[in-house]
Amino acid sequence: MAIEHQVNHPIYGTLDKRKASSVQLSCTHTMKTTQLLTGDVVTIRECAPISKKKSWTLVDVIERPKKA
Repeated sequence: MAIEHQVNHPIYGTLDKRKASSVQLSCTHTMKTTQLLTGDVVTIRECAPISKKKSWTLVDVIERPKKA
């Protein structure tokens, strides 16, 4: 899972794209297992650590990729 955001460069003032990645986990969403696919746009929030690298929980699936 990757989180992309833009930040201003401290000296030049240009916008830089930054990407933070974290471990994808099988999340539960309203007591049902949600199958996430590549390209899904989701809302996540920080929670208490589940394991060493997992500290995020799924809030909502915003958009699914359109099949051609």
